[in-house]
Amino acid sequence: MNRAVFISLTLLLPLKENAAQLPEKVTRFPGRASCTSCAVVLTPAATISAPQEASELGYFSTLAVSSRGHVTVSSDDGAKILLFGTNGNFVRAFGVKGSGPGEFTRIAKLVYGPQDSLFVFEARKVHVFDPSLRFARTHALPGAIQAAVPQSDGSMLVGMQIASEKAHGYPVHLLSSRGQPIKSFGQQGRVSHDPRCRVCNKLVFTSSGIANRIVVSAPNSYAWEVWSSGGQLLSSYRVDSEWFKPWTDTGNWLSGESPKPPSIANVAIDSNKRFWIALTRAPATWKRQAPPDGVTAGPRGVAFANRQGASYYMVERDSASIETVIQVVDPATGVVATSTHPGTVILLSSSLAYRMSVDEDEGIVFRLLRLSMTER
Repeated sequence: MNRAVFISLTLLLPLKENAAQLPEKVTRFPGRASCTSCAVVLTPAATISAPQEASELGYFSTLAVSSRGHVTVSSDDGAKILLFGTNGNFVRAFGVKGSGPGEFTRIAKLVYGPQDSLFVFEARKVHVFDPSLRFARTHALPGAIQAAVPQSDGSMLVGMQIASEKAHGYPVHLLSSRGQPIKSFGQQGRVSHDPRCRVCNKLVFTSSGIANRIVVSAPNSYAWEVWSSGGQLLSSYRVDSEWFKPWTDTGNWLSGESPKPPSIANVAIDSNKRFWIALTRAPATWKRQAPPDGVTAGPRGVAFANRQGASYYMVERDSASIETVIQVVDPATGVVATSTHPGTVILLSSSLAYRMSVDEDEGIVFRLLRLSMTER
């Protein structure tokens, strides 16, 4: 008998008051783009699909791209790692299911570090492989990973919830090379509990894509902060968007009963210090989607008896019921360009992104996309 597993799709971390780190001011911008003839263009770069002899990719897979352009993806069951070349051609797969060093129980996230060392995160531990993908070490983590930025000295900036008196409530933590908390930071403001919206008093940590900068954003408003890797609050921004109003009710969008409220998916910073922001929302054509047999969707996640069936359902659901607005924001002048794209687009940097889709012949695939801003 297949045992049903509950997957929570909300990976957000709670706030904690730290008035000493309040910014002097919040820079606010109007929501309309200053360049009405400019657009963010997504150009296909490669299609990542698993060959028949390899484990299948899916909604629960995680993807990372090395500095040389090599693509690494975890299998849908979280037990293997698949390697692809810069053109998307499959190279090889490795990984053994197990709980020992270098063995995988359920891969949660893949991240490339300095010199293209590969960090493979599971629920409460990380495996590190050298640039040749030879196993180097494994150590425990104090919490479940959400985001990670490995540092050149072996330490890591991570987004996770740590249940300790000093670290609890902060979204960002500096961990030693052995996973011990050194410093916690990344939030400002006053906590106010709102029983109508469990996630509204929480923050999300995302890597900015450049060295020594991370971004902390609010889930229910178009606002974000830039922090240094040392824990200094550098700047705070807000966009007064006509379509992104602060919300307190998430509804039942995970179950398909209500449309998804707008939220910041992730943020990247380019060489000109402009923000590339991916925001997800329900399209104007949103329609209710009932989950298939064997999949039970609720307000906090999806329970399923068949992992593959649930994976296909969620990729198809996101393709039909979510669109991504990508905006380029200049820190001095505001929103420069805006474009809307179907499905969920995840930024890997200010120049590279991906989306998942279902291909009739190849199953679930990852489509790598080049980002550029052009004038029509």
